[in-house]
Amino acid sequence: MGFIKKHSKCLVITILITLVILGVVNIYNNGWKDFIKMNAYEIVTIAIALLVTYYLTERKNDIRKLNNKIENICNNMQVYLREEYGITPSKKNKEKVLMNIRYISNKIHILEKLSEKNKEIKDSISYIKKEHKKYIEFVDDNFDQEDIYFQEENRQEKLKSIINNIDNKLDEIIVYLYTGQIPIVHSEQE
Repeated sequence: MGFIKKHSKCLVITILITLVILGVVNIYNNGWKDFIKMNAYEIVTIAIALLVTYYLTERKNDIRKLNNKIENICNNMQVYLREEYGITPSKKNKEKVLMNIRYISNKIHILEKLSEKNKEIKDSISYIKKEHKKYIEFVDDNFDQEDIYFQEENRQEKLKSIINNIDNKLDEIIVYLYTGQIPIVHSEQE
């Protein structure tokens, strides 16, 4: 509520300052007699123009803030994927692996909430969620195996390809935020 009141006060102050400046310029250029002739229609037109300009500026700022938040989350996820997901799952580090999974799952959930009105980002996040689910299922289904199970090259490659697919899709989201286009920067690995 305080946020709305603060913006309302700023809006009123901005309109008043602008009207005063326009009035002073008008008086300076035309004198008092022509200034007094300024009708209500002209005043309302100026006020509406100011309101529309203010609204569009605030909307653009809100979109920019949302995009910055999405970009920061994507960057944080990428760093986390590269640093923390590089560990080989085993019985010894099961808690750490489960904590990593929860961290990424939470970030995906936040991205879903932030991108509810953006179909392109929403589709990319759905893909990320699907890939992360593959990772979870593969790791979870095989935690009871011997520690050497995840150290085999083909299993290491499977985990790396899933992580790589997620990382690349996060890059695509960031590129989309700046260009408005979803690039195809990779071929998805199986």
